[in-house]
Amino acid sequence: MVEDIKEKVSSEMERFFHENEE
Repeated sequence: MVEDIKEKVSSEMERFFHENEE
């Protein structure tokens, strides 16, 4: 359960950072 949340947060953070770079 916790692992799923961690993965979801990780992908969300990555997308957020990529959007911020532009």
